[in-house]
Parts: sequence; C-alpha cells; structure tokens
Amino acid sequence: MAESATPAKHETKASRSAYAAFVSYSHSDSEVCDRLHRRLESYVVPHSLVGRQGPDGAIGKRLGKFFRDRADLGAHHNLGAEIREALEASSALIVLCSPRSAGSPYVEEEIRYFKSLGRGERIFAAIISGEPHAAGKPGLTAADECFPRALVYRIGPNRAVSSEPEAVEPIAADLRDKKDGIENGALKLIAGMLDVGLDDLVQRERQAEARRRRRANLIAGVMAVLALGAGVGGGLAWVNGEKLQVSNTALDGANKQLTTTNANLDLAKKDVEAKLRQNQALTTRITSVVGEISDIAGQDDAVPERLLFLSFGARLGISASALNTILDSSFGDTQQFNPTNYGGPLCIGMDYCARTFTVEQMRNDWAGILTPEAIDRLAAVWDAKKPEPKGADWETADPNFTALKRVLGTVDDIVVDRRDAIRVFGRAQLPPFCEQVQRIWPEADLLAPDAFGALVYVVLYFGAGAAGRMADDVKAGRYADVPAGIRALGKLQSAKAPGIIGERIRKWSEEQAQMYERGLKSAAPVAVGSAANPG
Repeated sequence: MAESATPAKHETKASRSAYAAFVSYSHSDSEVCDRLHRRLESYVVPHSLVGRQGPDGAIGKRLGKFFRDRADLGAHHNLGAEIREALEASSALIVLCSPRSAGSPYVEEEIRYFKSLGRGERIFAAIISGEPHAAGKPGLTAADECFPRALVYRIGPNRAVSSEPEAVEPIAADLRDKKDGIENGALKLIAGMLDVGLDDLVQRERQAEARRRRRANLIAGVMAVLALGAGVGGGLAWVNGEKLQVSNTALDGANKQLTTTNANLDLAKKDVEAKLRQNQALTTRITSVVGEISDIAGQDDAVPERLLFLSFGARLGISASALNTILDSSFGDTQQFNPTNYGGPLCIGMDYCARTFTVEQMRNDWAGILTPEAIDRLAAVWDAKKPEPKGADWETADPNFTALKRVLGTVDDIVVDRRDAIRVFGRAQLPPFCEQVQRIWPEADLLAPDAFGALVYVVLYFGAGAAGRMADDVKAGRYADVPAGIRALGKLQSAKAPGIIGERIRKWSEEQAQMYERGLKSAAPVAVGSAANPG
C-alpha cells in the first residue's frame, strides 16, 4: 500500500459512520474473518441500549456495515485511495491478530493510517492465532507474534512506527476456541465499540434472548388460534394460495427447529447463556415470521376482531388470556368512537390522547385509517388546552363547557369504528405499556406470557406511577410477591370508586393476580429474583 500524506480529518458524523468498523486482516485468515463479519453485521442491539448516546452518536438497532477490502472494494482504479476513504469513513478499526497479519505490510499500513486520523483509541484487537509479545515468553519465538508492530507502538512523522510503546494497548478479544471463542469474543468487541460494559451487555443479551424465546414459544398457540379463525371466518382471505403455502412451509420448518432447540436447552441448563446466544438467530427469524403475520392480519378486514388483537400482542410476548382481558375491559361493547376531551386532552379512538402522542405521531398512526382532511382538522386542535382564567378554576369560569364544545365542534363528525381503534391500540398504544413494565420491573422479560401480560394490565389500568409504588412496596423484593401487591393496589383503587365500578376494579385485580400466579407456575425462571426498580 503506497504512502501518502496524512489526510484532513472528516468532521461530519455521516463520514465517520459510513462503516461501523474497518476489519483489517491477512487474507490467509479469511475463514475466521467471514465468521466474525457475519456475527457482527447480524447482531441485534438490545432494545434497552437503542437510542443511548454512543461514541458515534445515538446507538441504532444494528451496528451497521463493516468494511472488508476483499468483500467491499469496487471498481476504482486507485486501490489505495479507496482503502483510505474506507478507513476515514469507519468509526472503529478491528485488527484480526495472527502471525500472518503481524507480518502483513497491508495490515501494518491500515493501522498506521487509522492512527494518523487521531482515532487510535478506537482500535480493537481480535486474536485468532499466535501469541501477543511472543518473543518474551518461554517456548515461543518472534515468529509466533500476533500483534502487528503498528498496533502496540506509537507512530511518528510520516506515519512511521516508532520504538515507543503505546501507553495503553488496544482492547483485545481472544477468538480462539479455548479462550473467548467467536461468540464471546464478538460480544467483547461489540461492548468496546458501543462503549458499554461487557457484563452489562451480556446481561442485556440474556434478557433480550429470554424475551425472544418467550415470543417464539407463543407461536404454536397463535397459529392454532389463527387456524381456528380461518375456519370460523370461512378462510383467511388475507393471503393468496401461493403465499400461504410458502408461509406454512416456513412455519413448519421453524416449529421443528424450535422444538429441537427447546429440547437441547432442557439438556444444557448449566450452559444456558451459551445456548441462548447459539439460538439467537433462530428465535429472531421466528419472531420475524410472527411479526409478518401480525402485519398482514392488521391490514385485512377478513381476520376476526379478536384474532386481530391477539396478533398484535403475540409479537410483544403477551398471553392470549391477558390480551382477551385487555380487549374486553378496554373496548367493552363500544362499536364507534368520536373525539372527546371532557376533563382532559383531546382523545380519538380508544384513549389515544394528546397528552401521550404528538401531532406527528398522530398523523403517522392514523394515516390510511382517517382521511387526510380529518387528520388535518384533528391536528389543528390536538394541543388545545383547557382554559384556566386567572383567579377561577375552569369549570367555574366555563360551567357549560362552551370553550371545549367549540373545539369539539370542529371535529365531532369524525367517527372511528371499533376495528380501526383496535388496530391503532395494538400498533401504537400497547408497545409503550410493555416498555413501562420493563422499566418498573427490569427482569420482566424473563417472565412467562401470562405473568408478563398481568403486569401490562396493571400498568395500563392503574398507571405507571401506581404500578411503580406497588413494586416498591413488595417487601420481600421478589417477583413471587407481586400478586399480593396487585390485590392490595386493586383494594386501594376500588375504595376510591363508587359502587359497581369499585367492584369491577376488585374483580379485575383478582383476575390479574391469578393470571400472574398461573404464569409463574408454568415457567418461573431462576434468574428472576431481585427487587423491582420503579422507573
């Protein structure tokens, strides 16, 4: 690789982030590079880390693309120029360390050039063979050295390697079989790239994998319910014959793989974390199939209403029992909804309110359901506030709600039917409740679908604040004590409500406590143990 003057640093985030990392390696090590490359580019960032500020801006759902010269070079005539451009556009540099790469002038030059960009602290080493500092170890020679000199020594003028060691060696992952291995080694590299603790990342991985397993285990039940709905409704018109055949074939294969995977997990409980990582790709694919089915069901009027709601909840890991309770108690027998805002912010559909959703979210969530003209009228009054004249409360100042009626008068002809309200509730409103559950009970992802669904119900009907106080009041601090907290919260809230409403609150609370207990009996992960953490 030809020498060149040190380039001007690119200051735009876009140029730094074109690639998550540049992988520098000897082509003799292509097989290991292929395995690591696939693992890094397929890695799904744990949901709890997405959006957090990382070294290169907000962390996304994926790490991004990784540049490899053999895989990614185009038809440029100036080979050296494209390598330099890729290095400048990479957030990090991963060096596959072996005696072969240690002797490669190309690897040496790529390290020197990346250091010249002022990003030496973003270099990560991955040992695949040989030994670091081999010459100083018994039984080894300089020929066994795996670290390129440019990796461990500072560079001087014109990118020349000096004899002065770096103050701190780069983070090294050992990908050899008897060391970290590919899976753990890749996680160590990912933790360094995202600037998070390895233990924290492994724990989040375990929780995310548990969530994927729980969702995957719901597939058989969801498929059975969908099949029943097909018979009742006269056949699922939401997919043509060819697509149905392909989907059934894919689902049969996925279910067979899932059965085998669960059997293997039962036989290998002592090594559960390793098994979860091995099955990540499988469960991700199965979850994707459920998501695709949910998307199709959500757009087809031939799918029965109850099945429609179940399809939204299945991808969130909520049991059918919990979803049926939420549907019945939320929507009751109401068939149509008009905009309302008596005593609060403007709401459409089933409690889709301005206090929770912005105008932009409202436009996106209701696009294709309401007409553009109706959405524009709603947007015009979406953030309307209750009038609060100085020195008088609103009801006294405006006892006939005239100001409020004027606002409603511009949108009171807009009608949302029950099915569309369910669609929006399932797509836009249910997921935030699940996220609130996870913030209040950090290990809730490890719970069975019935237990998880009961907690969603608690947050949905009693509010995140009351649910957080309930979690804090569980004296033993264990998830097994949650049913007592649900019953106590129901008793407290029902005492504030009149007659039949109070009785319904007590009844619903008891149902959710029992549902939670059923879930805990069916699957009580030993990892679920410590106190809740209200958020």
